[in-house]
Amino acid sequence: MPSTLAPNFHKFRKDFLLYEYSVVLDVCSREQILQHVELDVQPVWEPSEENTISRLQVHDYLLPSKFHLIFLQKNKLVFDSKLKELAEVIWKDSKFNKLKLKYSKENFEEIEKCLEDLLNSITVEIIDVPTDMFGDIVRTFNSEADQRYFYFDNRNFQAHILGFDKSNVIKMKKRLLDNLRMEREDDLNIHERRILSGLEFFEQAERQSEDLKVRIHGNKVIFEGNTSKIAECQKDMNKILQSVVRSKLGLPLNTGMIINKKSVKEYLDEKLRNKKCIGSWETGDGDSVLLYASDKTHLSLLEEIMKETFVANTLDFVDKIKDTPNHGKWLTLVKSVKEEFLDFCFIGENSIVAVDAVVDYIKSKIDNFKQSLIYESYISMNLAHFLFLKEFKEQEINDFSEKNKIKNVCLKDNKLHVEGTQEQIRKMEIFIENLRKDISSKEENFEMFGFQEFLENEEGKNFLCEMQKQSESIISLNSDLGSETDEIVNVKYKNCEIVLKEGDITTLDTDAIVNAANGRLEHRGGVAAAIVQKG
Repeated sequence: MPSTLAPNFHKFRKDFLLYEYSVVLDVCSREQILQHVELDVQPVWEPSEENTISRLQVHDYLLPSKFHLIFLQKNKLVFDSKLKELAEVIWKDSKFNKLKLKYSKENFEEIEKCLEDLLNSITVEIIDVPTDMFGDIVRTFNSEADQRYFYFDNRNFQAHILGFDKSNVIKMKKRLLDNLRMEREDDLNIHERRILSGLEFFEQAERQSEDLKVRIHGNKVIFEGNTSKIAECQKDMNKILQSVVRSKLGLPLNTGMIINKKSVKEYLDEKLRNKKCIGSWETGDGDSVLLYASDKTHLSLLEEIMKETFVANTLDFVDKIKDTPNHGKWLTLVKSVKEEFLDFCFIGENSIVAVDAVVDYIKSKIDNFKQSLIYESYISMNLAHFLFLKEFKEQEINDFSEKNKIKNVCLKDNKLHVEGTQEQIRKMEIFIENLRKDISSKEENFEMFGFQEFLENEEGKNFLCEMQKQSESIISLNSDLGSETDEIVNVKYKNCEIVLKEGDITTLDTDAIVNAANGRLEHRGGVAAAIVQKG
């Protein structure tokens, strides 16, 4: 008839195994099984079928392990006093994990209860010991006092701690774990360290185990604690590092001049933290950067942050103001901007790159400077419009110029010449365009005998002048309008202007002409003559 050893448990930790046992002795004269006994043990241990108590009064009872027998042998007085007169342990015949009992069949119930209480009162801890440390641990815990608690499994490299007093067992366990503590170092590059820090890997590792401490020193991570915990933590860390993704990103021209500045790096780091981006970066060739992130999602976010952080723009207007007083003013502005934002921007000859945090402020300074520049410009028009504006709208143009503080405005050579800021010139262009919209022209043919001669003599000219005043219009004969010229090409370089016109040689005010008959350039004195003479 079988007797059973029924274990149960409530808690399980990898480095903490707590055994408690209830023992049931079944005999042929009486069947009794203890069920639903609340125990706090691990692992579950099934008794051997050999635990059968017969009518014979001597029985070999199997214990959970040989260490239980050794423990009981070292605590004979306690064990014997528990059983009292119920049963006798034949210690000399108890071998391995077999406990030999001699008892009276009338005492089955009491023996059963006594063994149950006795085994449940034993606390057991089983701790794995690294193979390279096992010998040292055995020698360390070899005192007579330690041998009452510590039992070493040489085959499985384990330490079994057994005791009747649970608090003492826990103290012994702490002593053993303290001796198992060690330090290990792993080298990390700066990107690996940043990614692990971003994931709060080290803090989580410490929170998950009281037996593990993690310190960061430069690009080294130092683990201190139980070797099994260290190995587990290193395994998790390497799994994360193997999943790191990389990419290369090109940034605007001259970004490399500012991206490695300390303040810019700190600004970028703060941006990554605020956007919860788990990544890192380093400069590559030229204006490129190499990006590292914990996964593809964070890599995309890192690329987006980099692109929005560095803003570039061209400064086309700088070429237009070279060799002018305005260029000196521009250099003064550049110097003041660099002093104010030394690390956050770079201004080249005709381009600028800046960090997004300051780009709007710098742009406003440049825009204000551009608006303050004085340019020389002109508005071209045909002869009829020029004559009309000159005759009837010149005062209105002057009034508009004065109102908008535009200086040096004059109508000359079929053009309105103007000096002012870009905004002032734009306003004048709109104003003149609106004036010209109201100008209309009409051609009339008069087939009257002697009318042509009349208009050409003094009386006819006076008549035309009177008509013009009364009608606010310009009246011209076809012969006069024939002298109107149109510009074909107009090239302006610095203070030099080259104009190519097509028209009547008798009316054009030019330095040189091209003879339509033979295509030869002929000068009319001045600069053109000097050019031709030079060959």
